[in-house]
Amino acid sequence: MRILITLFVFFCLLSSPAAAQPNMEGMDWPPLMTEDGFRIFFDGSVEWYFGGIIPDPILEFWQTQPMVDAYLVLTHPTATQLGGYRVRSQVVGDHVITDWEVPGQPVSVQVVGDEIQVEYPLGFSMDGSPVTLIHWTLFNSPFQPVAFFLMPPDGYETPVYFDGAGSPVAANTFNGAYYNFTVPVTILNGGVTPIEESSWGRVKTLYR
Repeated sequence: MRILITLFVFFCLLSSPAAAQPNMEGMDWPPLMTEDGFRIFFDGSVEWYFGGIIPDPILEFWQTQPMVDAYLVLTHPTATQLGGYRVRSQVVGDHVITDWEVPGQPVSVQVVGDEIQVEYPLGFSMDGSPVTLIHWTLFNSPFQPVAFFLMPPDGYETPVYFDGAGSPVAANTFNGAYYNFTVPVTILNGGVTPIEESSWGRVKTLYR
């Protein structure tokens, strides 16, 4: 048994992506990289494709290894400082989240149900470049669909981040403006377009 566990850990290490950072190469175009966008990206082991039309894009992400790094990224922030953020988040599938973190040395991270509240110390400067807010590490084998939902926290109409003065800035997501946050913003191992239903049962049916 010990040998099997050792081999499993060794296999996972071999399969882990070499670069633990979001791969955004070639993605700097509307509507993906918009101002104050909350978007999901993956590491370089995940292949991606684009289709559809600009108001209703279809993005496809397909993993090539059992271990995958996923990221919630704030794209092109308009504020010059990041005081924190609040978002409801669900990652739905048959995967296992082996680790997750909030980068940037926050002073407070609170998780209540599916809502995440993060505060950063004063002086966390931003220059308009993308900022990673959450980093998940997933083990997903066989390669089944994994749906990522982003939703408004209590008291807000959208997910939000806060500027250096503590004022909320509305974040936009693929599933918000047109579909009231009822669909996944991204599906790993599948294509997602907001016209699909939000039910995870329906997502699994699409890929059987």
